[in-house]
Formats: sequence, structure tokens, C-alpha cells
Amino acid sequence: MVRVIIPRINNVSVVGRLVDDAGLHGDTLVTFRIAIPNRYRDREGNWKDDPTFINVQTGFVRLMDSLKKGTAVYVEGSLRQSEWTDKEGNRRTSYYIRADRIQVLTRETENVEIVGDED
Repeated sequence: MVRVIIPRINNVSVVGRLVDDAGLHGDTLVTFRIAIPNRYRDREGNWKDDPTFINVQTGFVRLMDSLKKGTAVYVEGSLRQSEWTDKEGNRRTSYYIRADRIQVLTRETENVEIVGDED
């Protein structure tokens, strides 16, 4: 039998725009949702947009004033999973990014980069 060793890598890097202003949960958890652009040409050669939406969680509370709807951000972190049971008793799963690095890319503000782990 062949033994296969799979490396433990869980890194995600995306660029997108905030769908809404970031929210603060408790004193240390910042959450927001971003739209990641996916652009392709259809069979007729026309450009089509099909964005991917994903939630982001981080401990970078000092970024709250910069994380407003429409702000472009670079997010780096790990992919996480959340499971719960809805009101009808169905098991649900969602995925989010636990951000270790966020860089604000929007031109109207000075570029702000936060690196580190603030769990």
C-alpha cells in the first residue's frame, strides 16, 4: 500500500469589494462580506460578470472605519467552515475566510495594511 502524505495548507488570498459596511460582534470580532469578481466571455464573445460572495471574519477592530460598502480590499487568511441547524431542522454549512491580513485598496483613503494575528 502506498502512503500519501498530504501537506496541511489552508491559505486563501482574494481581492474584492465590501457588499455592506463591516459589523462588530462583541468587542473583537469584525465581520463583512465581499464580492469577488469573476469575469468571462460567453459563447457569443460578450463579457459576463458572475461574482462570488464570501464572508470574512477578523480581529482587526481598528480597521472598522475603513471597511465601508464598496471599499476594495485584499484579504489573506484561511478558509473556515461553520455548521448549524436551521429552524426547519435542516443541517446547514457555510464557508468564510478568517483573515490574517487585510489591505484596503480603495484610492479615496490612504492604503492601510494590517498584518498579524489578533485572535
